Amino acid sequence: MTVISDVLRGPYGDIQPNVIITMQAKGTTARVLTSNRSSTVTDAAGKYSMTVFPGEYEVTVSTLGHVGDIRVLTDSVNGTLNDFLISPPKPDELTPEVVRTVDTMRAESAASAAAAKTSENNAAATLANAVKKGEFGIGGVAPAVPLVDTLNAVKSLMSGKYVAWAGSEGMPRVDTAYMLDWTLASASSGVVQGVVFATALITAPSSFDQVYRNVCRNGVFQGWKVMWDDNSLSNAMRVGDYGLGTSYPIPSTDPDADRTNQFFRWAAGVSGTPGATQSWAGVQGGYDTNARWQLAWSQGSTGFDLATRVRATAGAWSPVWAKIWHTANTTVDANGFIKKASPIVKLFGDGRCELNDESQGVTTERVSEGVYRISGTLGFNADAEWGGVDGGIEIPTDRNKLPLVWVDYEVDETGDLLIKTFHRVNSTAPKFAQNVKTGYKEGQPIDIPAGRWIDLRVEMPGGDEPEYEPEVTEAEGGEEPAPGETPAPIPTEEPKE
Repeated sequence: MTVISDVLRGPYGDIQPNVIITMQAKGTTARVLTSNRSSTVTDAAGKYSMTVFPGEYEVTVSTLGHVGDIRVLTDSVNGTLNDFLISPPKPDELTPEVVRTVDTMRAESAASAAAAKTSENNAAATLANAVKKGEFGIGGVAPAVPLVDTLNAVKSLMSGKYVAWAGSEGMPRVDTAYMLDWTLASASSGVVQGVVFATALITAPSSFDQVYRNVCRNGVFQGWKVMWDDNSLSNAMRVGDYGLGTSYPIPSTDPDADRTNQFFRWAAGVSGTPGATQSWAGVQGGYDTNARWQLAWSQGSTGFDLATRVRATAGAWSPVWAKIWHTANTTVDANGFIKKASPIVKLFGDGRCELNDESQGVTTERVSEGVYRISGTLGFNADAEWGGVDGGIEIPTDRNKLPLVWVDYEVDETGDLLIKTFHRVNSTAPKFAQNVKTGYKEGQPIDIPAGRWIDLRVEMPGGDEPEYEPEVTEAEGGEEPAPGETPAPIPTEEPKE
């Protein structure tokens, strides 16, 4: 093999560092296959050195491209890249000028070889302290790994891998051997800082198969801590267990049989839910396996219901689900009473209104004194709790529960509701409660009193609610199920209302 080395320079003699020199075989030889290539990079001083097998090569320089071909013979002497590029490929092509050039290059090559030798000696001195295979337990096998017999002995060792046999003092257990991974952070002024990990080597009792960590702070080990893993914490909860940490709760097809504290979901049509025509999701728990509770929200709709039930110790669920009233399905009427809310229009004396979620789209205006137009409805809701078809109006009363106005309504030619309010005198009441107003007579049109309103429970036009688009996702966590486990189902369809 021949060494080709020198300093790569530019036309002005400038040193060229970090340049890639590539040699590609032009044919197959005893040691090199055709088209095989090798590269080297000049260092910060522009130096390069290549040990080359005999053969013919194309030479490429990253800053110049293809610079020529060279031939390395079995008896070629060491030289520079320039030597080989200038050397003729055949003896009959030599000229005096070429010979003189080659002689000059050989002299330069000799000087370069001397410099390379100096560099080699310097490198050897630098590597004198390098870690060798087997030292500190790196790259070796068990017999070559250093042994320690006490934990405190580790503090005098360099970072590396060591073995402590069973019975070694200060180990997590004295009845097993350990592989120690020791990292020495600092040891200035005699104060040692570092961390050591101990992995049990004997695993006959399964409880031995653990990894421990011990921190050395100010020269004192702080005590072993167990490093938890699948073996030492086999029952650890993971993302998705019981519906925690994931977008998908646990699916259930039998609400009456559920006995696990978890987040759940029931698809539409499942028997035993608060309403079989819609889907539900919620949370459940209990005092024990018999005394249980469930709390469920309706899903797949912009409106929502909330229901709950309990299971007695005897094992029977409450006969019905209890629907929970809240601000979305109730309203407080003009007189402070809670009633079913949807859809409600609060009409004020100046023609303004307040709408709830179910009555969105309704508009109101004051046509004249005591006359108001309600647009965007199909009339009054016939809910019996509001008094039937003509009972969808709740008027304000005084502190004696006496009405403050008379009210009437009609439907005009456009289909809009016209609400009419009239002054009302309670003539049979004591004078202070007769509701007498200066300038107004009994039955005369009058606006709704300031600060009060009339509640109108209306029937809204039917509209198709936007269809729920199910998410299509992969199973969360990206993990395959363990052997024997059933993979968590990936939802392919979310229920619609």
